[in-house]
Amino acid sequence: MSFNKILAKKAVGMIVKDGITVTLSVATRTTHWTRPDVAVGPAGDLLKKSVAEWKEPLPAGTKDICSRETDHSNPKGDARDHLTVVCSNEEGEGKTRHVPVDK
Repeated sequence: MSFNKILAKKAVGMIVKDGITVTLSVATRTTHWTRPDVAVGPAGDLLKKSVAEWKEPLPAGTKDICSRETDHSNPKGDARDHLTVVCSNEEGEGKTRHVPVDK
């Protein structure tokens, strides 16, 4: 499967992580799918909780953490339950990260 690029997103809040205030958002449209508006609230709530507990440092320059994929696991890669997020800087350049989800 090719890279799943975020085409549209909705802001769901702000959080201070690693001493930096970042925007939290949820992807609503990618090159592969569209997320209905009714799913943004629950996805945003899970993102807020998971990022608040996330121990990994942010990539340098992160201004936005966008939840691209809701909680899932990948037995061939990251077997933990996790969110796939994109940490973007001011220029819109992003780095994909897996944020663990506590069940």
